[in-house]
Amino acid sequence: MDYNIVKKPELKIVGKAKSFSFDEFVKDGRKFWKTYVGSRDYQSLYDLNGGKPGPIVNAPLLSAYFPKEDGSRDEFVDVLALEAEAGMDCSGFEVHTVPAATYAEFTCTYKSSMNTNRYIYGTWFSSTGYERDGSKPDIAAYFPIPFRSMSDMTVRWWIPVVGEN
Repeated sequence: MDYNIVKKPELKIVGKAKSFSFDEFVKDGRKFWKTYVGSRDYQSLYDLNGGKPGPIVNAPLLSAYFPKEDGSRDEFVDVLALEAEAGMDCSGFEVHTVPAATYAEFTCTYKSSMNTNRYIYGTWFSSTGYERDGSKPDIAAYFPIPFRSMSDMTVRWWIPVVGEN
């Protein structure tokens, strides 16, 4: 699978957060977020930027998967968010800081995103000289395609890494 190594500066994101165990997320995560995306709260979040891509992630919507303090992937905080910009009224939402990091960047579709994630963590890390930077969140940036099914939407995964191959 093709990937790029990219550096991203610190950024602020604003949105809704929920804690999940990994098993709970696999079972109920999509259902929970699908319900949220149909809510008035989500519409209020969307209205903050009107669907405009953020200047750093260049995507209108993203998920940040913050690990627990010990770096474990078994439990994490998932934030469905958009990039916060100066002057944005973020009241009513949670604001999180994504620290500057080096990421391995992968591109897939929403439909194939779980398989891509399994590949990254099951095969890719063991076949490269990279290790996951356990103190930083994974980021999934979403790029909707007008008049197309959500499963066709492009997803760009950024996995924080240290080391080199």
